[in-house]
Amino acid sequence: MILELLDGYIEKEMSWIRRLSRGDYSDAVLFTLDSITYASRNKDLFADLDDSLYEQMYHVFKKITEMRINMDTKEAMADMTIYMRKEYAIKVLQLLKGKTRGTAQTAYKRALKFWRLDDNLL
Repeated sequence: MILELLDGYIEKEMSWIRRLSRGDYSDAVLFTLDSITYASRNKDLFADLDDSLYEQMYHVFKKITEMRINMDTKEAMADMTIYMRKEYAIKVLQLLKGKTRGTAQTAYKRALKFWRLDDNLL
């Protein structure tokens, strides 16, 4: 359900989202990502996801990375990967490779270290 909400934000399916300023729109996407990350920290949210939901999450994240998004959103995506299954975490980290700066870059490198991955091998 949360993924459908996030995808609805990205596709701007709801009329109120189309009326948001660029900054408010970015904040709405970031808030949703942060909420998912928070829930996964406390409830092991990703442990019970099946492959189809992971694939849906990957495609939503791919859409996000194809947009002009702020680094806070990329940071949230990188942070979220440490709670995912490794195969999907790697796919998301591949999406973020070369697209992060500042705190997003720090989160990206932290995720690589968590999974014992080398940026050059992604």
